[in-house]
Amino acid sequence: MSIPKKIICISTTKPTTSLAPGGGGGSLCMMCPYTGSVQSSLRLAGDMSGKVPLGVASISTFPDHIMSTPNNTLAVAFGFTHKKDDSYALLFTLRSAAALPPILHWKCRLPEPEMSAGLLISPCGAYIVAGGSSGTIYLWNVLEQSRLVRSFKAHYRSVAVMAFSGRDLVTGGDDGMVHAFSWIELISETTTDVQPWQTWTQHHLPVTGIKALGGGRIVSCGQDGQVVLYEVFSGNVLACIQLNNPLHVLEVQDHNRLFVGSKSGMIYIIDTDDYALHKTAQMGASVKRQKLQPGSYTEQLFGREDKEKPYLMSLCGHDYPITALAIAKGDDDDHLLISGDEAGVVRTWSLASKSCVKVVEPWSHMGVDTQKKKNVISLHPVTSITVLNQDVSESTPLFTSTSQRQHAKKKETVSQLIRLLQKHAVDEKKGMVAYYRPHSSVSWDVPNVVSPSFVKSSLARRRRRSKAVLPTISAETNSNEAEETIRKLRNELAEAKSTIERWETVNNKLMARLQG
Repeated sequence: MSIPKKIICISTTKPTTSLAPGGGGGSLCMMCPYTGSVQSSLRLAGDMSGKVPLGVASISTFPDHIMSTPNNTLAVAFGFTHKKDDSYALLFTLRSAAALPPILHWKCRLPEPEMSAGLLISPCGAYIVAGGSSGTIYLWNVLEQSRLVRSFKAHYRSVAVMAFSGRDLVTGGDDGMVHAFSWIELISETTTDVQPWQTWTQHHLPVTGIKALGGGRIVSCGQDGQVVLYEVFSGNVLACIQLNNPLHVLEVQDHNRLFVGSKSGMIYIIDTDDYALHKTAQMGASVKRQKLQPGSYTEQLFGREDKEKPYLMSLCGHDYPITALAIAKGDDDDHLLISGDEAGVVRTWSLASKSCVKVVEPWSHMGVDTQKKKNVISLHPVTSITVLNQDVSESTPLFTSTSQRQHAKKKETVSQLIRLLQKHAVDEKKGMVAYYRPHSSVSWDVPNVVSPSFVKSSLARRRRRSKAVLPTISAETNSNEAEETIRKLRNELAEAKSTIERWETVNNKLMARLQG
């Protein structure tokens, strides 16, 4: 009987120029968290010559019920070169069998030089959301030739993190604000002015992590050391937990256990149920705690070592700030926490024993400092860790039946339908402006299987409907109306820019006063 294994994909923004014989290097590494062995790597370049390395900052995978095979996962990544003026969206197929490297289908430039929040795929798999350093959020429809359907200003400063919670898109920015946008309004053709329906300002410094919890709750962390729990539908703040270090990344397990990576390299473990019991007991109520059996998983993981904070634990081992966290779900007694830091060190923690079981440095290598003429260690920060959902066995071949081959062929056809993301919503080369509006007929819940024939027929119907319904304004026939429309738009743009600059000035003064 073979032992099932998990494969993780880790990325870095400072890739190596060559691939090591053992499989390490490049921009992406496929690694086994149990053994720490690097299965394969992929090197990317920002130009045709291959001399400009392209790093990967974030990875978002498509839903399994839409585009997945037993050994392949389709994903969209955000990457950039060190020129700081080129940012790319990349479409990958992450393969977790037979040590096969990821496949790059295409890459395209994005509207902004720096997408600070990366790219995020919606739960239905039909949209891609991106957050930029200008505070703007972009929305693409991948089933409509990856058309840019909406862009709007969400934050006064950079968009830092994004997450989906139920039917809401939740964003956090460097301005310390957390917004909740209605997803139905974002994709609706009748919505013209996008505004958040919930806003929280508990953080005093930039927000660095947002995750969705069960029961309509979300949790966020920030550089101010706060971990804040919210109730989305009521807008109430359920808890504010202050920690001693600035926080960089957040991960959730079973909707009630929080793993928070800090700047000091420490990983905090917070049990929200124990926190609620602790606060209830402080208010004078009598709370009966469940007696833990000696040697149980719960006692080993959440043994109450601190009487003042029984809900808080920590894992120590990293010497650099934590940049990425991921949970690998295994058996009941074998959950793994994978963490990465700015030095490129990847640690695998056994949550049953609260100990580090594996340390890997997939990008570490010795370099030569030409000025000091001595060997130095080149640091390659870990930017993302993605746990592939497949359980891969050593004895399991890539394809075990004809149906799996057909499934893989269908998935390849669907991946070809995902076109390059468009940078602009207006096509100026054709001499006309197309008023495109996203269709609200795309449901939130997607069927278990979406065949390429269904997608192709749906695209054909939407193209015919868009040609018949959506109006186009020709510059030759209606030149006067076009000039008047352009003049009004320029005036509105000038007013919006002045308003944004005024609020940014106020916000900068407040941030300087808080930091001072």
